[in-house]
Amino acid sequence: MRPLSYDGKTTYEGEPGIVIGKPCTNVSIDEADDFIFGYTCVNDVSKISHDITLSGDLIACGTSVGVM
Repeated sequence: MRPLSYDGKTTYEGEPGIVIGKPCTNVSIDEADDFIFGYTCVNDVSKISHDITLSGDLIACGTSVGVM
């Protein structure tokens, strides 16, 4: 749901989510499965700011740029 204070454009995309079942810090890759409670689907909603370009349904640059 869009916040009432924002009236600009948004994009939506489904993404997988991992639910962590207990507190953890600096967990090794080998131990990671021991902390996973389950998996879910997440609706990722992002604002479209004036500094991005749209080409059809493809966003060339957005708020998640650089996150790989």
